[in-house]
Amino acid sequence: MRSSKNCATASSGESRLKRLTGAFAPALAAALLTLPPGARASPQSFAALADQFVHESESRDPLTADTLGIHTYDDRLDDYSAHGAALRVAWLKSWRGRIVTAMHDPSLASGDRADAHAMLDTIDLELFEDATVKPMQTDPTAYTGIIGEAVYALTGRHYAPVDRRFAYVAKRLTLIPGVVAAAQANLTRPTRVVTLQAIDENEGNIGLYTGLTAGAKAASPRTRAAIARGLPAALTSLRRFSTYLKRTLLPRSDRDPRVGARVYDRELVLAEGTSEGRAQLVADAQADFDQNRAEMLRLAIPLDQQFFPTRTDDEAKPNAEDVVVRRVLDRLAEDHPKRTTVFATANADLAGSEAFLTAHPVVALPRPSTLRVVPTPDFMAGFSGASLDPAGPFEPLAGSYYYIDKIPKSWTQARVARFQQLRNAPAFDARGNTRALCPIPLQRDGAVHRAARVSERLVRRRLGRLRRGHDARRRLR
Repeated sequence: MRSSKNCATASSGESRLKRLTGAFAPALAAALLTLPPGARASPQSFAALADQFVHESESRDPLTADTLGIHTYDDRLDDYSAHGAALRVAWLKSWRGRIVTAMHDPSLASGDRADAHAMLDTIDLELFEDATVKPMQTDPTAYTGIIGEAVYALTGRHYAPVDRRFAYVAKRLTLIPGVVAAAQANLTRPTRVVTLQAIDENEGNIGLYTGLTAGAKAASPRTRAAIARGLPAALTSLRRFSTYLKRTLLPRSDRDPRVGARVYDRELVLAEGTSEGRAQLVADAQADFDQNRAEMLRLAIPLDQQFFPTRTDDEAKPNAEDVVVRRVLDRLAEDHPKRTTVFATANADLAGSEAFLTAHPVVALPRPSTLRVVPTPDFMAGFSGASLDPAGPFEPLAGSYYYIDKIPKSWTQARVARFQQLRNAPAFDARGNTRALCPIPLQRDGAVHRAARVSERLVRRRLGRLRRGHDARRRLR
């Protein structure tokens, strides 16, 4: 889910930062949206069953509800202890049984049956990963993501008056020591790279939490007092967690990131819903790869002749796809902003996009604009260079953020130049930009509501797993 020029269109709310309980496939969303008027509903209303599943998922996963713009559970966090995990598994197994029972009904409509299969696959994937990959035992960034989102989801987007939002922050602060305790009790042997990332993220969390006192200045005295009561214990637990990550977890972070063929192949079936085997998918990907490389060479040749007129003999050589495409890409990458003008360049890109859509109103833009270019919060930085965090579908005008990682002051000029070449000029992915520029309000009822929640959950779950690097680090033995 990342776009060109190293820009990300993923939401960081997440989602993407933890396993999303009970996410299920877009087939259900499509069916809910496309059910013909007057179509016969399955007995006992499968749509009602699916709706109940989604509502329960929201209550069990307050952070995901936050990212969707549902703030019913802003004073809560999930229970990440071993006991909480056992309850979650039991809940998933209970729902699995209910879905299997519904599937056995011979009068179940074909569309509902397809949706049930999709839901079942997602539940099975959750249970399978818990039993094999064990992310809550092997991924400390799951916890640093939870800790960061617990506060940032309430302070980063102004969906309600400051006093209300910070009153919820105060309540969540009291839960943070429990999250840290669960992390230290659950974590076993992660990979080294994940622990190193968690160390950096946790430092960002400490900075985020330290700034809460200043952020709450506009809140009522009662709310500021509640923040003052809860913050010291939360910060103490985060500093203790930092020490644990560095001194206890990092030395034993020697896990092999490869999961093996059996786990990989089973996940492939459940996650992607495909009947094609790995060998066929690899063959298809290789064919696409070869076709794309040929097309890249075709596009690169005119530029190569412009940039390197004395070296065009390379274009007819067998390794032209490597030599010519590489030097053209490197030449194009030299066109990038200075470290001091990155944000100005991105804001100019945004203004250009808004101007185009104003002149060609294929979609209506909100006024005033709800998209802002801002530095990536420290606890989120380090993954993509830039990312898009759109508002949830149930608070579309609450604001969206195009994050750009700040360049560390400690970097040498050579490192900055190389980073800027790799990142190139910041640009907005057309789909993500339109999603943020043109938010679509949704009602919290009916098929559209269910469809939006289902689709957003699936997307955020997949993006969250990519963000944590699970898919990138899973390699076959």
